[in-house]
Amino acid sequence: MKNLTSSMQINFHRSLSEHGGRALCAIALAIGMFGVAPVASAALFVDFNFLYLNDSTKVDTTATNTSTLMDVAIGFDVDKKGEFQVGWAYSTRSTSSGAGTPETYASTEMGPQFKWYFSKDRTWSVHATYFLIGNATFKALGGGAEQKWRGSGYKVDFGYGAPMSENFRLGMYLVYHTSNFNERVTGTTLDTITYARSFMLPMVHMSYRF
Repeated sequence: MKNLTSSMQINFHRSLSEHGGRALCAIALAIGMFGVAPVASAALFVDFNFLYLNDSTKVDTTATNTSTLMDVAIGFDVDKKGEFQVGWAYSTRSTSSGAGTPETYASTEMGPQFKWYFSKDRTWSVHATYFLIGNATFKALGGGAEQKWRGSGYKVDFGYGAPMSENFRLGMYLVYHTSNFNERVTGTTLDTITYARSFMLPMVHMSYRF
């Protein structure tokens, strides 16, 4: 137990150092990409993506699969036209699949987001997000000990937001999201892993610009 605590403390400080370095790199990248700080009259934005899926199959037993995906981001314009935006994103993923005691997966991730409206009317856009911090829990089909995973990931969104008003857009986005995990805790055991989880699904998108 002492070895696990010591190892977790070492990994926490190492992770904190790595995340701090990544955050500074992300800020430097944003400045390098756009060449400016937020403009004095920069508008703020809030983005929200959501998707819920449910299906079941009944043969001898009933197997049910559910998925809930949610993304939230808040940020600001970095140019007067609002063509480019930067912000901070938070994503959650939750899945359950199988009959009896199902396989479950739940994750939370956060990191910087970069957004580009490439159409003149600001309806078509692409977003790139790098998740500096990723945490997930996993239970195998049939039960067993809960595993805790740690790592990082990235997400790319592409889609169309129809103007509902001057500031509000509603649309659909195709989202590709990959999470890569390098640490696992099961009970009192900490070890190194090379696990990954990916999603590619359409999501309902809402955006409000203040």
